[in-house]
Amino acid sequence: CHALGNELGLTLLRSPILPDKTADEGEQELVYALLPHPGEGLAGGVLAEAEDLNRPLFHRPTRAAEGAYSPLGMGGHPTALGALKPAEDGSGLILRVYEPAGGRGPIEVRCPEGWRVAGEVDLLEQPASGAGGPILPFQIRSFRLARL
Repeated sequence: CHALGNELGLTLLRSPILPDKTADEGEQELVYALLPHPGEGLAGGVLAEAEDLNRPLFHRPTRAAEGAYSPLGMGGHPTALGALKPAEDGSGLILRVYEPAGGRGPIEVRCPEGWRVAGEVDLLEQPASGAGGPILPFQIRSFRLARL
């Protein structure tokens, strides 16, 4: 996409012929949004709005538990949610976060009551070597969460 003078341009399809001569053929469906915002994209909330548009949060109604509920949270350097999913081997959950803005800094996973961080894992959900330390620019980090 581009903005030039009083024109906004949006490329909808690339339609390459290699390696697939029929790429992008047929009916297409798309969703787009315009989001005026102050400052640069990350500071203006563009990333969060784009995530909400492209990957709506799945939810379902539940009954409220007794007492206060403390959800999963992140502290330290701002990160973005890549995934929160069941572990492939069935042992807990995998939390995947990434650094979206080219910064670096310490991060902290805050688990809800009854859960703990069981260790950092790689993208194949195996224990990560050299884990820990600050998150680096555009780095992806994954954590195994387990019930106490």
